[in-house]
Amino acid sequence: IGDADLAKAGSASVSVSNPAPGGGTSGTVPFTVNAEAPIATDAVAQQIDAAHSGMVKLVCPPTLPAASLWRVDLGGRVSTPVILQNGVYDTAQTSDGGTVYSLDPASGATRWSSNQLNTKADAMSELTYDAGRLLVTGSAQYVRAFDPSSGSLLWKTDVTTTQSEKPVPATPPVAANGKLYVFSGASNGFLQAYDESDGSLLWQAVFGSGYEWIVPAADAAGVYVARPCTTDRFDPSSGALVWSHFEHADISCGITAYTMPVLAGGLVYTPDLASSNNGHVHDISNGAITADLVADAPPA
Repeated sequence: IGDADLAKAGSASVSVSNPAPGGGTSGTVPFTVNAEAPIATDAVAQQIDAAHSGMVKLVCPPTLPAASLWRVDLGGRVSTPVILQNGVYDTAQTSDGGTVYSLDPASGATRWSSNQLNTKADAMSELTYDAGRLLVTGSAQYVRAFDPSSGSLLWKTDVTTTQSEKPVPATPPVAANGKLYVFSGASNGFLQAYDESDGSLLWQAVFGSGYEWIVPAADAAGVYVARPCTTDRFDPSSGALVWSHFEHADISCGITAYTMPVLAGGLVYTPDLASSNNGHVHDISNGAITADLVADAPPA
């Protein structure tokens, strides 16, 4: 089987021949080459994608510039940028509020900016991208969608309209397959799923008090939350709990500071702040622990 045969998806019949004397040719067995899993070429969330895998596709060997191509001061605290083939997007946060920027990837010049995040409460804003929409959360209890080409506001949803205790989106959101996932905190923690087309709330899961600095991860089959001592997987369509794995029956689990699971290769990697930063690796299908993980930050 040559390199060219392994470079594309397909199947073949394989047999083994041994030389004489005493040799011969075996029977045939099927050999299948599966299609390569797609690897992101855009950075749409923390650690590249909604799975936080940190995987990017590069030309091999990669050619990198000797120095940065441009540098832009947006005048405030910036969030994790969204980097697409045709644009760079970020928010700048000041004491007066937040602004969303679209920058030219070649020069850093501003293509458009929007001060829709124009209140002091929106000074903590984060963004992600999916299906042609730039999706932005802010600490003023709003989620918004922008047209990345023009900067037009497509919709705006007040997350407090469904909860009297006014949950606040305080961590970066993720988006996948037409759904935006936001973790909000107040006296309780809320994992909320929104329809990217119109901002309508699809479902929410309620956690106990103190859970607010949690970043979810998502793929086509699930939405994942890592919190001290426990990892959860939810169905992306209904919000039903698929599995929940409690990892420490012998210690008291503290309130989370900042946790984010990582999905890769059919596994869920979760740092565990309740056990000296020793986390776990879970089987993505059922949550069973397959290995231990030593990390004080999400791996990539």
